[in-house]
Amino acid sequence: MIAMYCDTPDMRERIQGLLTGVDLKSAERLDRFRDLLQGAAVAIAGMERCSDADVDWLQGSLALGPSGPSCIVVTPLSLIHLQRLRAIESSRLHVVWVEEINERLGLVLDQIDPAHLDPLQSLGRHLVSDYELHQSMVRAISQICKLSEGLESEPPKNSVSELAEYAGVAPDAFRRYWRNQVPLDCRPKELLNWALLMWGIRRRSVASWVEIADSAGVRRRTLERAAIRLAGSTLATAARHPRMVQRRFSEWVATVSLPGVPLARR
Repeated sequence: MIAMYCDTPDMRERIQGLLTGVDLKSAERLDRFRDLLQGAAVAIAGMERCSDADVDWLQGSLALGPSGPSCIVVTPLSLIHLQRLRAIESSRLHVVWVEEINERLGLVLDQIDPAHLDPLQSLGRHLVSDYELHQSMVRAISQICKLSEGLESEPPKNSVSELAEYAGVAPDAFRRYWRNQVPLDCRPKELLNWALLMWGIRRRSVASWVEIADSAGVRRRTLERAAIRLAGSTLATAARHPRMVQRRFSEWVATVSLPGVPLARR
């Protein structure tokens, strides 16, 4: 779903006219727009004025935590608007100038939206791009969330000790960095369990669950328990409905996300 707010009717009508046929929910007030952000993959803020107050509001909304949507700001091109928006620069923030909206809005939306089809990768990108993390955390999150092509075929590490070794730090140091720097109110093992389940679902078309479990160094029963506890379903149901599992994961991330100030705004 795309959530949208515009500060003028003309801006709203223009953007709506360019986005026919998409799941678009429009809010006429900022408080309602903020509510819509909780379930949105992408947010569009049409801001004719792009005032200091508008930018402050955007900054607060984009700091809701690592589960929030990417945001496209549509505003007239001006030096003052550029300066204001640069002050809240983030990997989630994309700017489309009104003067180029017909050519650029659809292109930017197409570039952003696929990133949200895999919520685990989306979470990982936000964490490593927008937060000041120790290199061991960057390495660990990249492995868990499969942020490079070379990692996609590898199973997630099945214990915190293995993940700490991969990240190049002692387990105690790993847990300390995680607790102090990663804006998620969960143990690393919980994220690993989600990653293992979703990795297994992706592999199911080419391997049996026993083979998947063996390659991940766990038992099939471990995967079954993870599916029931995390997704509320059997492995068979999870494999048939991967988007359901992704939706449950996104809901979980929203519950454990901690508000924080990303690196670019410090």
